[in-house]
Amino acid sequence: MITIKTKTCTNCGKRRRVKFFNKKSSSKDGVSSRCKDCLVTDYSVSYIKHKESLKEYNKEYYQSTKESRSVEGKAYREANREKVLEYHRNYDEVNRDRKNELNRNYYNKHKDEISLRTKMKRIQQKMLCSSVDAELVERVFNFTEEWEGIRDFVELWDKEKDSEEREAILEDLEEVIDELEIYDIVKVRCSFG
Repeated sequence: MITIKTKTCTNCGKRRRVKFFNKKSSSKDGVSSRCKDCLVTDYSVSYIKHKESLKEYNKEYYQSTKESRSVEGKAYREANREKVLEYHRNYDEVNRDRKNELNRNYYNKHKDEISLRTKMKRIQQKMLCSSVDAELVERVFNFTEEWEGIRDFVELWDKEKDSEEREAILEDLEEVIDELEIYDIVKVRCSFG
């Protein structure tokens, strides 16, 4: 193998030091004929050009190897149980402050959503404990995140103390849910043409 200090890129024609070329053992001088910058540019252009087919290929490959990777991963974890546990303990210990900070940031950023979800879960449990039909409760809470009006009905039911008023609210709520389910079915059918 010949030792050289500079080389001319066959792609861009610039003369550069060898450190700007990838190693290539099959080449006489031990380095690639194109510089790293040209290779990166070519790979980027190629990726952009074939992005969709690459995504599709990767998706198919991921799906076709999913089970074998799962089996292999499970076998590795069982064979190296102590090693894996030690790794996770160390990771958690080393990254405790970082994880706490990420959790705090997430909570601060999504405080209103988290509060609303918690409130809705509490009301959902209250409804189930109040002998409201479980199927109706499930149908209602399928729509609470998407439809603000449903949340208003649910909160109204929660604040109301009179059982007859609560029943009336539930009847109104069931009618609205029926309409929304029909709306969703029509919306799905229309989106498929």
